[in-house]
Amino acid sequence: MPSPAGAAVRSTIPARIDRLRWSPFHTRLVLGLGTAWILDGLNITVASSVAAVLSKPDTLDLSSAEVGLIASVSAGSTRRSTRRSTR
Repeated sequence: MPSPAGAAVRSTIPARIDRLRWSPFHTRLVLGLGTAWILDGLNITVASSVAAVLSKPDTLDLSSAEVGLIASVSAGSTRRSTRRSTR
């Protein structure tokens, strides 16, 4: 039977999760997610640094729209490769 609108839903799931033991799997999971987080931040930092250089007249002299297009394509390819690896 569904609960009435606005009624609080009580669950024992958080308490059950807190009672679980920490295993090597959890350590690997946290390390893997942390590494992915750091590499993602590094990717964004490198892309933004390169974008500033590409728009200078003595390099490729790209317009803001062209630099934005390159950044969009790069971000899209990163998302696609991430989705592909998680399947």
